[in-house]
Amino acid sequence: MAHILIVDDMRTMQRVIQVYLMGNGHTFESADSGAAALEAMQVNRPDLVISDYKMPDLDGAQLCQAIRADPALGGVPVVLVSSADDGPGAAARVGAAAFVKKPIDMDELIRVVGDALGTGDDEADGPDEA
Repeated sequence: MAHILIVDDMRTMQRVIQVYLMGNGHTFESADSGAAALEAMQVNRPDLVISDYKMPDLDGAQLCQAIRADPALGGVPVVLVSSADDGPGAAARVGAAAFVKKPIDMDELIRVVGDALGTGDDEADGPDEA
C-alpha cells in the first residue's frame, strides 16, 4: 500500500486516476497545481506522485525538477501524464519514473504505478502462477 499524490488542474482527472488505482489499497491526496503539490509534500511525503504534464503556474516537468532538487523529496518517483506528443522525452529529461499518455489506459497506469513503486506487475495481474 502506498500514499499517492495526484496532481492535476482538473479535478475530474484527479478522480479518474484515483478510481483506476483504488482497488490496489493505496491512499490518495490531490493537488490542483505543482505549487500546491510541493506544499502538500512538505506536510505528508508521498510514496509516488502522478502529475499532469501541462498545468498553469508550475507544470509537471517543473514539479519533477523541484522534487529532484529537494534532498528530502528527491527519491519520490514521479509519473507524468499528458496528451502531449513530447511527453515521453520530457519525462525522461526531468527524471520522471514514467510517462502515461492520455487518454489513460487503466491497465497501463496500474502497471506503470506498480513499476514505479517497485511492486512490478503483481498489482495489476495478481500472483504469478507456476
